[in-house]
Amino acid sequence: MERGLHARARERRARRGEQPNPIALSVCPHRTRNPPPEPFVRVLAALQPKMVELARDRTDGVHSFSAPVEHTALVRKALGSDKLLIPEQAFIIEPDPEQARAIARRYRGRTGPDSPYTRNWLRLGYSQQDIADGGSDRLVDALVAWGTPEAVAARVQAQLDAGADHVLVHPIADDLTTAIGQLEQLASALPRGLVFANS
Repeated sequence: MERGLHARARERRARRGEQPNPIALSVCPHRTRNPPPEPFVRVLAALQPKMVELARDRTDGVHSFSAPVEHTALVRKALGSDKLLIPEQAFIIEPDPEQARAIARRYRGRTGPDSPYTRNWLRLGYSQQDIADGGSDRLVDALVAWGTPEAVAARVQAQLDAGADHVLVHPIADDLTTAIGQLEQLASALPRGLVFANS
């Protein structure tokens, strides 16, 4: 059974013989009448190497978004084994490739050339042609897991195998009811005890 983020971060700090990072995990007592019994776990949204380094040095880890599995492996290598890594994995339960990719492109929209996502994809070896017009099949398939619940569960497992501690699964849906339905379908295919949550 997966344990909570607080427990995992606390165990990692204890293994290293560290106290909580006072910069990353500070609570402002002059602003809080009832501070929490222990500091919050803090991760930094990071894609590029310098932000990943900042997260490694000043926080409990990284939350990445809109990045393929190969990015997770690179971030894990940069973070080392003692930091949390929580990638987002968008998904659509839709077995038809054309329909699934159309939904993914509509969701992704157009990404500008100065976007951190665009810069990250280029750094990972995707081309401007891959990024143009809503994304090539190659890019869309790398960013959005689609197909049967089992196919999506396999992508979640690939993220874990690449070094993720947790995977934030993100159903692409037009409404809450559809999103919940997609999560329920995915839950049936995930290994027992694997915790997941909607963003």
